[in-house]
Amino acid sequence: HFRVNANSNGTSQSADQTFTTASSGAACPALPVQVDSRMPDMTGASNKTVKASGGDYTSLQSAINDAATAGAKRFITVDAGMSFNNIRLPAKSGTNWVIIRSANHSSLPEGRRVSPADASNMFKITTSIAGGGDEPLATTGISSYWRMIGAEVTIEDSALGDVDVNQMGGMVNVGSDVTTSVNMPHHLVFDRMYVHGLPNRGTARGFYLRAGEDLAIID
Repeated sequence: HFRVNANSNGTSQSADQTFTTASSGAACPALPVQVDSRMPDMTGASNKTVKASGGDYTSLQSAINDAATAGAKRFITVDAGMSFNNIRLPAKSGTNWVIIRSANHSSLPEGRRVSPADASNMFKITTSIAGGGDEPLATTGISSYWRMIGAEVTIEDSALGDVDVNQMGGMVNVGSDVTTSVNMPHHLVFDRMYVHGLPNRGTARGFYLRAGEDLAIID
């Protein structure tokens, strides 16, 4: 249904008119299966801490790399306020979840959407390097069964200029190195995270989900 308005020496309007598009004859595709974004069963999981001092690790990337090879359920609990550059979620085998969470995750209650005001209860992932491929947080290979809770992901002010050629593809980049359907990352949940660019800097996306299966961004 449509009408035509004419605005010249006053306004006039046509009568209601109609047209009908031809059917393609194709069936609508099936709706996708809903991703299960509930917290997994972490019974028996070990807990490793990332702290500036006195923890199991001082490097978040080292804690992640070790968890990828451990093949077991694991929490990685990171002190709020710590900052890390260019974190990668690597490939790992098995279906045991690794949950990377802020030590202040209890101040970010499940089921409530976070806001910039919650940043003080988060750890930070950032980059100071300009250009594609240097996203603050990204997957590599068949990255699977990772859940991140309570991270702020952004760039340093020095990372990019206010020009399109230096755009960051995404603050969180999933599946940028995928070449076939069999090596896609899967079962990744980004939960209660504050992901943002900066004013007057060339960032293109918050989450760039280029390829993957069973991906969830919640709260």
